This record gives sequence, C-alpha cells and structure tokens, in this order.
Amino acid sequence: MNYRKEKAKNIMNNRAKIRIAIRNFFKSQGRIIFVIFIIWLIVFLINQYLKSIPKEIQMSNTYTPDSPIMDETDSISKSDAKKINELIKTYITYCNNKDYDNAYNLISTSCKKYVYNDNEENFKSYVDSLFPEERKYYTQNYSNVDGIYVYILTLTDDIESTGTTGGYYSYSERIAVFNEGDDIKLSNNNFIISKDLNISKEDDYIKVEITSKDIGYDKVGYNLKITNKTADGYVLISDATYAKEVSLIVGNQERGAENLDNAKFFVSPGETEEMSFIFTKYFDETTDESVLQLNDVRILKSMITTDSYSDAISVYSFNINL
Repeated sequence: MNYRKEKAKNIMNNRAKIRIAIRNFFKSQGRIIFVIFIIWLIVFLINQYLKSIPKEIQMSNTYTPDSPIMDETDSISKSDAKKINELIKTYITYCNNKDYDNAYNLISTSCKKYVYNDNEENFKSYVDSLFPEERKYYTQNYSNVDGIYVYILTLTDDIESTGTTGGYYSYSERIAVFNEGDDIKLSNNNFIISKDLNISKEDDYIKVEITSKDIGYDKVGYNLKITNKTADGYVLISDATYAKEVSLIVGNQERGAENLDNAKFFVSPGETEEMSFIFTKYFDETTDESVLQLNDVRILKSMITTDSYSDAISVYSFNINL
C-alpha cells in the first residue's frame, strides 16, 4: 500500500513540475509567442482572402479583326480597315437607333435590289428582326476578292445593360464592303454583289442572253432572257425531270441548279421569258465558273404532252461560255 501511495505521490509531483515549467515558459516567452501568433493569423487571413478572389483568365491577344481567316497574308491596309470599320460602326449605330433611312442609304444598290426588292419597308423588317433591342457587335474579316471585303458580323446582347438572364443572344452573317462609285457601301444578309454580264448565244430555235449574275457568299444566281425564235414550237428548258437539266461548270465539277424542283421553265412561240438559275458557289473559291449548260432543251409542238421527250421535235444541249 505504501508503495502505491508513494508512486501516486511522485506522479502528482511530476505533473505539477510540468505545469509549472510550462507556465514559467509562457511567462518568459509569452510576448514572442503572441507576436508569432499574430503574424500567422495575418498570413492565414490574407491567404483565405486571395483564394476567394475569382482568378482572371489570361488570354493571348490574338483577335485580329482585319486579318482574313481564309488567307492571313491578304491583310487589309490600315486606311481601308479604318474606312470599313467606321462604315460598319455607323451602320450598326443607325440600326440600333432605328434610323432606317440612313442605314438603308449605306446599303449597296445591288443588295437593295436583290435582298430587299428595292423596298425600304423590307429592310425595316430585317432591322426590326435583328435589333429588337440594342445590340453589341463584333467583326472578323473573312476573305478579300477583287476589292470586295467580306466580314463575319456577329450581333450579341448588350450584357452590361441586360445581363445574361434568360439566355445569351448571338447571330452571325456575312457582309461585304466595297466601293460603289465614289462611295463605300455595304451588302448584308450573306449577299455580296450583282454583276452585269451581257453574254448572248443563239441557234435556230432560241436566243439566250445572260444579263447578270447575283453573287451571295455561298450561292450564285444567273439571270437569263430566253427568246423562242420559232413560230409554233414551245421551248422547254426544264421540268424537273432530272437533277441536272441546267448545270454550271466550276473547274472540273458540274453543279446542278438548285431551284428546278417543282418548277417548269418554258417559252411560248415568239416570246421572251426571264428566268434565273441558282447554284452552289462560294465567293472565295479560287476556281471560276466556265460554262452554263442547258442540258435538256426540248422543242415541243404543244405544252400538253404525255412525254416531253418522245413528243419533242428536237432535244439537245445548249452551252454558253462565261
């Protein structure tokens, strides 16, 4: 029993000595420990604050709006780029302000005719559909061909004023900028320009005049006047019998007209009809069109036929070099 009491006494004495030693240590070193604790606390709080700040995404400044995507070496001169950017900025400002007259005056003559049918009300509807509220815009030069500068125009929400609640609006189309007389004009809605051609060819049955072509970014339309020279025969150009009744040669490719479905192109005796044929053709393709082919011209005694081939006086191909 005495042994156990002695052992317990020694343990208690040792614990007391440890507590005294710790207390004496803190008394002598307390100020230093307090300073160290304060420094650690400051560092900890600063570190937590820095972690709470959203990290800024570092992006390389590679946005070059006047360097064409299709050929970066074909860059626009600084003076031309300035004029183009000022024109686009002015155009967007007019559209945002619903200043239809001034915006319409910046549109090229051929675009007014082809896209808007020379009707400013049609242009107004286009503006209202894209600018129901103020839009921000971005541009990127896409390709440059023969003094025509094609840009991708992107319209977006004004995030600073509207936020992104309900989704984020983004719309893109190709526009073209070029000189028209002494002025610089703009074509929009993926249309580029119209060009007069005045190419003609004829035979005993028909005379074909290619008056012009309408150039979109990914389409080209050839406008024709076809005169029936016969006194009593009907000229059938196409009745959608097969896909390439009218075709366009581009390089080594034959591309069928895309607007033949459910349409009949014919000319009555002694009459002249205007008709247009539309083909896939990108504006910045390096290969030009070479031949417009009317592959299935049929001369008929009557347009009431059971078979336009068996009832035809003549069936032949009529090709026009471009």
